[in-house]
Amino acid sequence: MFKILLCVATEHNWWLVVVAALVCVPATLATFFLYSKVPTFPVWRRWTWLAMTGLVAGSGIWTTHFVAMLAFKTGLPTGYEALATMGSLAVAVISTTLGFAAGSATTADSRRRLTSIGGGLVVGLGITSMHYVGMSGYRTTGVFQWDVNYIVASVLIGALFASAALFVARPGAGLKQQAAGGGLLSLAIVGMHFTGMTAVTIVPDLSIAVPASLMSDPVMAAVAVAVTALILITAIGGVALDAASRNGNLRRLREALDVMPEGLAFYDANDRLVAWNTQYDDLCRTSGAILVAGMPFSDLLESSLVHGVYPEAVGRETEWLAERNAARRDEAPSLTQQTAGGRWLRITERRTGDGGTVSVSVDITDLKRTEAAMAQARDKAEEQARRAEVAEGVAGLGNWRVDARTRDVTWSTQMYHIFGLASDAPLDLEALIGMIHPDDAEAVAARLKRQLATGEVDENSISRIVRANGEVRYLARNSRAEHGPGGEVIAMIGTMVDVTDQKLLEARLRLARAEAEAAAGVKAEFLANMSHELRTPLTSIIGFTSLAAEQSDLTDLTRTYVERVGDASRALLCTVNDILDFSKLEAGQVSFQVQPASLAKLSRATLDLFTPQAGAKDLNLTLDGEAADDDLIIAVDPDRIRQILLNLVGNAVKFTTGGSVTLRTRYDRAAEVLSVDVIDTGEGVAPDKQDRLFKRFSQVDGSLTRVQGGTGLGLAICKGLVEAMGGEIGVESRMGEGSRFWFKVPAPLSSLSQGNTDGLAMERLTFGGVRVLVVDDHPTNRELARLFLAGVGAEVSEAVDGEEAAQMAAEWPYDVILMDLRMPRLDGLGALRRIRASQGPNDATPILAFTADADTNMADRLISAGFQDVVAKPVGAGALIASIARATAFAEDPQPQEFADVG
Repeated sequence: MFKILLCVATEHNWWLVVVAALVCVPATLATFFLYSKVPTFPVWRRWTWLAMTGLVAGSGIWTTHFVAMLAFKTGLPTGYEALATMGSLAVAVISTTLGFAAGSATTADSRRRLTSIGGGLVVGLGITSMHYVGMSGYRTTGVFQWDVNYIVASVLIGALFASAALFVARPGAGLKQQAAGGGLLSLAIVGMHFTGMTAVTIVPDLSIAVPASLMSDPVMAAVAVAVTALILITAIGGVALDAASRNGNLRRLREALDVMPEGLAFYDANDRLVAWNTQYDDLCRTSGAILVAGMPFSDLLESSLVHGVYPEAVGRETEWLAERNAARRDEAPSLTQQTAGGRWLRITERRTGDGGTVSVSVDITDLKRTEAAMAQARDKAEEQARRAEVAEGVAGLGNWRVDARTRDVTWSTQMYHIFGLASDAPLDLEALIGMIHPDDAEAVAARLKRQLATGEVDENSISRIVRANGEVRYLARNSRAEHGPGGEVIAMIGTMVDVTDQKLLEARLRLARAEAEAAAGVKAEFLANMSHELRTPLTSIIGFTSLAAEQSDLTDLTRTYVERVGDASRALLCTVNDILDFSKLEAGQVSFQVQPASLAKLSRATLDLFTPQAGAKDLNLTLDGEAADDDLIIAVDPDRIRQILLNLVGNAVKFTTGGSVTLRTRYDRAAEVLSVDVIDTGEGVAPDKQDRLFKRFSQVDGSLTRVQGGTGLGLAICKGLVEAMGGEIGVESRMGEGSRFWFKVPAPLSSLSQGNTDGLAMERLTFGGVRVLVVDDHPTNRELARLFLAGVGAEVSEAVDGEEAAQMAAEWPYDVILMDLRMPRLDGLGALRRIRASQGPNDATPILAFTADADTNMADRLISAGFQDVVAKPVGAGALIASIARATAFAEDPQPQEFADVG
């Protein structure tokens, strides 16, 4: 070390040494200023900055070396070989460029230290290489003697201090690190140079001449000045490039800040405004403040208070200012303030490294409105949920959800009441299934498992549960699958309601229905028995009176008596028919046989029946409307239409003492509706009594009933029949003026086929040779049938019951068998089956049911049971003969005998 200092002190010009130092230090500082700006990307920009760094560093090293060489005084002539001298400059520039490139090769902290040290070694070796390459071009009149130890020491000094410099001042380093790096690199250059100069000793030798072509000291000085200028220019260029880059970055930063939705401002350590963006300026303008650089933050607050920007500060300005400054000083996480315009700001303030403040103001007015809307929606949802819970409680309806993956159960409060559980009871799916009634548990568990796997819908399934207290309850459930984004089943959701009371009510209703059906059956049986018991004697009365009336030897008085008996028996039959029809209507057992019918014939036939009664009362019967059109054929049940017409016209004739009764018909071909009016000029019906007309067993005036008679069922039957056909019926009446009874029923247009007739021509028939077996337990019925059939030539045999009939049928062949149904020992159905099952002569003989129960439904059942046809009691001669004719082959008699149907 002493030898080095002695070399510096005795062998160098101190003034030039100082000049070398003045070149070296600024050059190294400029080097690390440029090095701090070296970017990682892009590559071209990186190598531009590295080239400038290497050029300044290499030139500084070279200039320092050769200025120091100019300061080296040996007292001998000297010169510098141009190639080695300029080559050493190239070595310095290239080696330092590569060294700084190696030092900045990575940004990873874990490898940056190694790359910095490695780059420093390259720079240090470059300094050493430049020195000794330059020394190789140094010429003087003497011999060079080198000290290897000092050479090694110079190499180590250059490498160590250069590595330390790059280690301290990495790319992006601050000014302190840059200054430290420059100082260490200066020590590397100076230390290496003077140690290297100490390593050489020049022994004068006047025999060695210095060529005149070498570069002299003045030339070297000029070159050094030029290189120094190059250093200065490069450094200035770097500063200018950095300034331009800074200005460009700052401009782009300002542009970026201006497009930010947040207001942003920078304050210095004295809390004065330095920079801000447009949004911050807009926010501050609402306080009446015009932002200028250097404005204290306190002035901005005071301006806001003056203009009443913050409603919360009104009346407490001093306290508000203290709180606001405290929040700014303590760096509160954020501050939310409302302005007078209804805007909301969230202000966040942070300290910077140099003691300044960064303030970020965000307009959260929309967020606040959204939060308010969400809060309102949440309150509304909570209120709706509360109402839903109340509604569920009122309706007894609970809702539930089962997760398909976890099997977790969630349900509403009402579900706890349904299952009889405490509100804090744990919900476990297996435990809940365990509450299902043992008879239902397996099916319910399987159904739920299938639903969770496939999403199957459950509609109003009924199952039972057993509560903890042993009570059995019926539950109805409905459920649907909840699907995920991919369509997979993620849960089952549904509702459940306790329907125990409903099930109990249904059970009571079923019991009541069974009892009602049993009562209806008893009623039907009673009516059937009554029908049989009433119609059976009526059959004899009507039949024998009609036969008696045909006798030619009767006196006028006797004939009158017979006719009165016939009229009374027919009236009694109408009463029985009304009662039976009404019973069937109540039981819903009325059926309709729709067929083509002539409205004209139905209307005229009805009026013809009441002509004698009307004539006796001097009533004028009138047919008005389309009933006179014989071509109008409609599809209706003619028997039911006739029944309604008879009731309405009969009532009008019965209760009208004078004037007229009009039957008016209208047919709407577009709507296919039949409208019928029965208009009379009677006394009329009071308005307060009209609602009683169509009620069963109800009559407006009991005194008239006692005079005119009747069951009070006619109009009720009409109402039942019309409504059963899909129509409507009503009345309009005025006291003292008369009444209009009307009804409307659907009636499609139809037509009569060629073969359709109103009945068989029974006037000219003979049953000569036809054998008929009449089976009835009532002798009068058998006698009546025998008389009717004998009159047309039939051979009649009699049997008192089904047992005797089966025996006779097994022995003798018959052409037709007339079989009563209700008989002792063996009834008509039993006799039918026995005859058909036998292999006797009558196993295929037509058997006709002879019964008082022959309504449409019964007739259909009897024919289905095997009877050929049904003959209803009471029966007239014509109806009986027609039935026998349909069941057997018959021929016309060339000398016919007329028969009248007395039914």
